[in-house]
Amino acid sequence: MDILLSKEVFQKYFDNLNNHSKDESLTDLFALINNHNNRFVICKILIEHLEKRNEGSSYAQVFLLPFLTNIINNQSINIKPQASSGEDLTEDLKNGYKLNSSITKKDIFLVVALKADTTSTENNYIILDEVNKPNKNWIFLKLAGSHPNSISLRWYDFNSNNLVIKTFKEILSVISSGSQVDIFDKQVNLDHAFFDAFNQNNLVHYYTLFGAYRGNSDSLYSKFKRVKIFTTGNRNHIHERRILVNNLIIEVDDDFWNLQPQRNTWKIDVTYCPHVSNKINEKKGSFVYRIR
Repeated sequence: MDILLSKEVFQKYFDNLNNHSKDESLTDLFALINNHNNRFVICKILIEHLEKRNEGSSYAQVFLLPFLTNIINNQSINIKPQASSGEDLTEDLKNGYKLNSSITKKDIFLVVALKADTTSTENNYIILDEVNKPNKNWIFLKLAGSHPNSISLRWYDFNSNNLVIKTFKEILSVISSGSQVDIFDKQVNLDHAFFDAFNQNNLVHYYTLFGAYRGNSDSLYSKFKRVKIFTTGNRNHIHERRILVNNLIIEVDDDFWNLQPQRNTWKIDVTYCPHVSNKINEKKGSFVYRIR
C-alpha cells in the first residue's frame, strides 16, 4: 500500500515509543508503520518538522535517525510539495502524489490523519480518532498493518443489516472507483442489498456455474449496469463466494444472502495481497465468456 501519514500521526508514533499500554488503534498504527510492505509519501519539509519536533526527546532521538533513514532509503515516495509552508502539508502531498505520473502507484492509497477533514469528500482518508469496528477506519488501519495476512469480521460485529451494507460500501469506496470488480459465486446470490452499493460505473465480471447462469441471466444483467458473465460447467473450478478488486480480496464463508446479523454462522475475510490476487486471476482461464 501507499500511505500518507499526516505530521500529527507521525508525531503520535514518536510520542508513544515508550508507551507499554497501547490501545488497539495505537498498536495498529505501530504495525502499519513497521510493515515493510508499505510505502510512505514524504518530503523534506516533513522530515525537518519531525527532526525539530523531537530534538528535545532523547528517547525519540535514538529511534528517529535510523527510522527516517530506513523509510527514506527503502520505503519512501519523495514528493516535492508545491506550497512553501507546511500548514497544509498533508493536502499538498496528497495532490502531489496523485499528479505525479512518474510514480508507479499501488492500487490502494491511504491518507491517515488524527481528525477528519470536514472539507474533504474523498473516501481514502483513515481517521484515527474515528476507528470503530467494523467501519472503514478500523478495516484499513488493521489491514495496512497486517497485509499480506487477512483480517476477519464476524456476524457479531454487526448490529444491523444496514451496517453490513454500509461496510461493504465503505470497503469498495476506498479502492473501486472506476475499477473492475470480479465476483465469484457458484449460486448467483444477488438477494442482498449490499450489491446495490456497487458503483454503477464499475465493470463487473461475474464468475459462476453455467447452470446457475441459465436460471439467473436476466437478474444479473438488471442488477449491474455494466456486467460481463463467465461460466464453467465444472464444479471443481468454483465454490467460493469472493469479491476481487485489483489486489483486494473479500471472501465470505456462507452464501451472500445469508450475511444477516441474526444468523450466527458466517464471517468475512478481507485480504490485500498481490500474490493471492494473481493466483485467483490465473483460474479465470477456466471460464467461458457468455455473450448476451
